[in-house]
Amino acid sequence: MQENLKSSTSISRLSIPNLLNQEQENDRKVRKATHAGTWYEDNSARLNDKVLTFIDNVVAEIDQNRKLKALIVPHAGLKFSGQTAAYSYNHLLQKINEISKIFVLGPSHHSYLEKPAVSTVDVYETPLGNIEIDTKIAHELISSGAFSKLPKDVDEDEHSIEMQLPFIAHILNSVSCKVSLIPILIGQMNKVTLHSTVKTLLPYFADTDTVFIISSDFCHYGPRFSYTPFSNSKTPIYSEIEQLDNDAINMILDMDLKSFEMYLNQTGNTICGRHAIRVLLSILSEFKDEFSGTLLHYSQSNKAVSGTDSSVSYAAIAFTTK
Repeated sequence: MQENLKSSTSISRLSIPNLLNQEQENDRKVRKATHAGTWYEDNSARLNDKVLTFIDNVVAEIDQNRKLKALIVPHAGLKFSGQTAAYSYNHLLQKINEISKIFVLGPSHHSYLEKPAVSTVDVYETPLGNIEIDTKIAHELISSGAFSKLPKDVDEDEHSIEMQLPFIAHILNSVSCKVSLIPILIGQMNKVTLHSTVKTLLPYFADTDTVFIISSDFCHYGPRFSYTPFSNSKTPIYSEIEQLDNDAINMILDMDLKSFEMYLNQTGNTICGRHAIRVLLSILSEFKDEFSGTLLHYSQSNKAVSGTDSSVSYAAIAFTTK
């Protein structure tokens, strides 16, 4: 049965409970909300209102009989990508009571990582309350040898995972069930690393109460990104960018890892979360007959029309059971 996506299960604009009792965190390792106040509001009431407004603006339908398995979500400043992100998170909001573990895979923009790195803190701080990290699973991943420990300073310097937290905290404040987070930062990834990463994550992905969130923006266009393949195009540049992104999105929706990797090599499209997406596509290939993908929303930060313009593209994508 199709139901209109509304924010009726979203928390009140005036009620923002802490996800954890602060007194319990005196002796725990906390990752600070280092991008609060710059990339998004550090005031809890204003941030909650903004997130709630984004979700309220979503107009979409989901099949309540389908289980949510994975999302692709942008990670720019909220004023740029928040509305597109809300399409993914409104989907999560409707399914949160079926979920107990959220894996978040984000790209490392600043630090070189030989292996995917798992956060070793106990909680992630957000203005909307702190989020519990699943330290048991984090330990299991690191003990497997396929993952390394994520240094706290590298964790706090990176924004790709943190930009998911305002939405996740907002949603977790709406439920009474316990939901934990497993943050994983993805660096460079050759075929050997991809194989070991996927092999280790497969049993967790197979759990029915687990959702994977892939943090990624799409095309970064313009001189500031050293990517200007359409500077001499007679077609509007923003239209060329959209077509370029749509080609990638269609391969992702088809769960076609081989074509996606060929596309990246041929176009050089600056999809920052491409390695995390490769992990997801490789995992989905093991379950290809069980899931289907849907593009929920697409946007660009700016409509580039000249060779000196810059823009970043954002896509919200969901994978659910068929």
